[in-house]
Amino acid sequence: MMAHEPRTLGYYAASHWFQAAVVFLILGVLALVLLRALNEVEEQAERQMVELMLRNMRTGMQYAMGEALMRQRENEIAAWAGGDPTRWLEVPPQGYRGECSVEERRNLPEGAWCFERDSRQLVYRPRNAKQLR
Repeated sequence: MMAHEPRTLGYYAASHWFQAAVVFLILGVLALVLLRALNEVEEQAERQMVELMLRNMRTGMQYAMGEALMRQRENEIAAWAGGDPTRWLEVPPQGYRGECSVEERRNLPEGAWCFERDSRQLVYRPRNAKQLR
């Protein structure tokens, strides 16, 4: 009887393992790049949503001011100062909680709006505050 040599992976089997490792490495790097890009796009979309909401509030206020001027009720305009600016919107922003106190402002969930009574400010808590620049 002849003694058999122990089997080894050989050149071809080892090259397949190496190719698979390179493919997995490339796919992993690609996935990380895509996730980072997705986070940036999500951040931009949130920023644009907030800017659009503020622009709509300004436009609604300007429309109401024009209407008050046309109807000769200029004295009403001064009373609007320090009021909740969401009243100029046809539909309040998604996640709007109404008026809130300082304590409620601190505990505001992500993506929520409120109008703080004491400081008379509209408050928004971003969804991605950690990534926001």
